[in-house]
Amino acid sequence: MRRALLCLGAAVGLLACQPVQSAPYDVLHHFELTSTNGSDPWGGALVVSGGMLYGMTPYGGGGGGGAVFRMKLDGSDYEHLHDFTGGPDDGYRPHGQVTLSGGKLYGMTELGGNDNMGVVFEMGIDGSDYTLRHEFTGAPNDGGGPWGSLALQGGKLYGMTRQGGSYLSGYGTIFRMDPDGSNYEVLHSFAGPDDGYGPYGSVTVNGDVVYGMTYGGGFTQAQYGVVFRMDADGGNYEVLKEFTPALVDPEDPYGSLCLVDGRLYGMAHWGGDGGNQGGLVFGLDTDGDNYDVLHAFAPSPDIHWPFGSLIADGDTLYGMASRGGADDAGAIFSITTAGTAYTLVHEFAGYPTDGTEARGDLTLYNGVLYGMTMAGGENDDGVIFGLALRTQDELIPEPGTLGLLLLGGIGILARRRRR
Repeated sequence: MRRALLCLGAAVGLLACQPVQSAPYDVLHHFELTSTNGSDPWGGALVVSGGMLYGMTPYGGGGGGGAVFRMKLDGSDYEHLHDFTGGPDDGYRPHGQVTLSGGKLYGMTELGGNDNMGVVFEMGIDGSDYTLRHEFTGAPNDGGGPWGSLALQGGKLYGMTRQGGSYLSGYGTIFRMDPDGSNYEVLHSFAGPDDGYGPYGSVTVNGDVVYGMTYGGGFTQAQYGVVFRMDADGGNYEVLKEFTPALVDPEDPYGSLCLVDGRLYGMAHWGGDGGNQGGLVFGLDTDGDNYDVLHAFAPSPDIHWPFGSLIADGDTLYGMASRGGADDAGAIFSITTAGTAYTLVHEFAGYPTDGTEARGDLTLYNGVLYGMTMAGGENDDGVIFGLALRTQDELIPEPGTLGLLLLGGIGILARRRRR
């Protein structure tokens, strides 16, 4: 029976690195810092709808502040739906993904708006009717500087900000609002050292419960971040796990949590086995019990320094790390929820043929993993890629697909990139 999954995606110790699996991989688009192209994607994932991939970059575009783009699954027909220009009427520097609901795209930017504290925007999937639904104002009554994505649950949009809130130091907030911008409310203001602060990810909402991580905070002096949960109305906030300076514990998580059958899985950018500080993959129950380190990355010969989140396919978790591998360009890896079968699925090769410095999340759709890297590619401004995990017989034809490229008996959508 297929397991229940919710992702925006065990003994403690270092698992042996398995050989890289051969899987069909293709670069679908090369970013470039120009007015008609995006650049340096950092944070979030691609979204699939109607045979199209939708995403955002924090740089490039006609306004220099990033763009919302879409393209076909094979990489063709790349186009900008919106170029961010900043100022009081627009956002600037998005670091997340768009959220699709009711034929509309919703997202956040780190900057822009009347107070230059970021915005929540809405637009049609064709780029029409771009509207600001909320402009953050910062402390003491609002959040500011969001670095993540919106989660949709029960007709409400949930999100986090790195700054602002009711505390003078501006440790950040958790908020919710209706998609049209009404009924906006701050559900929780992070309190800093005795709590979490400065989240660099998104919340995971499951029914009436919200889960998430913060980059800093916790009850230890080190303040390496926390895992938290609260009711969807903001009540009963509690820290489930505080990351400590122990040599096998995570430090400084950048991503979001993945929920699989009542267990939370995540990654941390720093910390790990014996002081190697390459980052970790961890799991814990939704009540905070049974915390385990599934894998501790080591700078050599393993990959290391993940900045994103995990995504689940049954009992297998997939993620990316920004460095390490044969060319020190990072890699895509897989590991089971039990912490076994750790494997490098693809090692990035970097400039000029492949991506490097993956600092975002993966999207799994119809047996293909889609993702972006911050650097590498023809212009060293990042790439969009696809990697097939299914055989041709297991793939479902997609709207607008221009064909399948058969590599090693596995089907992946053929690249037809328009420059």
